[in-house]
Amino acid sequence: MQVLIHLAGLIIAIQAAEPSLYFIGLVPFWGRAYPWAKTVLLLRLLMKARLGLGLFCFIAVTLAACSRSTSHTPDKNLWMLDGMIAVSRPVPATSSIENAVMMGFMPLTQAAHAGPWILIDKGTQLVTLMDGDKEVGMAPGEGFSSLKSGSYQVMHKQRNALWYAPDNYFLSRNLRIPPQGDRSRYLRGALGDFVVFINKDTPIFSGPFWTEDIGGIRLNEDDMSRLYYKIDVGAPIEVR
Repeated sequence: MQVLIHLAGLIIAIQAAEPSLYFIGLVPFWGRAYPWAKTVLLLRLLMKARLGLGLFCFIAVTLAACSRSTSHTPDKNLWMLDGMIAVSRPVPATSSIENAVMMGFMPLTQAAHAGPWILIDKGTQLVTLMDGDKEVGMAPGEGFSSLKSGSYQVMHKQRNALWYAPDNYFLSRNLRIPPQGDRSRYLRGALGDFVVFINKDTPIFSGPFWTEDIGGIRLNEDDMSRLYYKIDVGAPIEVR
């Protein structure tokens, strides 16, 4: 491109000096003028093609101007270290989804457990039978203060279960404490007709009364029977 610019400049200079060149052409071909005569003849031949050269000059100058005006230094931020070009776009505007309509089939809240499970609320003193996130039944009871909050499972359930009396049961009644495993420690009727064990020492039962010795939670027999037949061993229990 630089060569084209210099050539165009030379042609412009020749055209500007054309009248002088014709005058110099009249100089006799002798003495010191002889070397100039050759130059004059060459330049006059070039002048015969001045229209074509002028057009060539115009094109060359135009290309040079366009190349300079469109050339630019690449933004360094567009080039990666490995030579690749990183094309970036503005980050689209974000909007709060607080009031947006949620599309799809994913539930907004997930059930704590799948299938039947027991929810024990110490604040309201209610035992609720749940099926996933749906309430199936609810029953009041007594003895909630004896439970610690946490997650449990149904360890065992039984009809007409025997209750194993601890030492405190005999001490509080001024009775002789039988040896561990003695038959006199197994009492029938204390747990009622239906019982579900959270652990080996904590029952949910339907006995005639609740005592600290028995512990756990006592429900009436009708509520306890519905719970007994709808819950399985291993079902989750949440105490809150």
